[in-house]
Amino acid sequence: MSGLQLASPDIAKRRAAIDELLKNADPSIKPLVDKARAKETDPTLKKRLDTLWATTALHDTDANKRLEAVQLVAARHDLDITNSCARSSRRTPTAPSPSPLHAYVQRHKQVSKN
Repeated sequence: MSGLQLASPDIAKRRAAIDELLKNADPSIKPLVDKARAKETDPTLKKRLDTLWATTALHDTDANKRLEAVQLVAARHDLDITNSCARSSRRTPTAPSPSPLHAYVQRHKQVSKN
């Protein structure tokens, strides 16, 4: 149901839907997230949709989508997106290996300490 709210004209409903979906980002919602990202005009929600998209893309069977997700995370230098994606990659042990993301997270932690 939350996935359908991503297209709502009400910003509060879109925000609530994104928040709910980020709690358990199911890769099957990726097409809905793609559509919502293309239409979203609010910069804050757009950024949250990017996080949601990256979280779902990390579990895509397409290696290029997984790489794109890691590149989005790396380009953002945003701890929220990094943590969200890292949590997601740990939730599904049968998902494709998130080793590029793991390497990025480890590097980010080292840079943040310095």
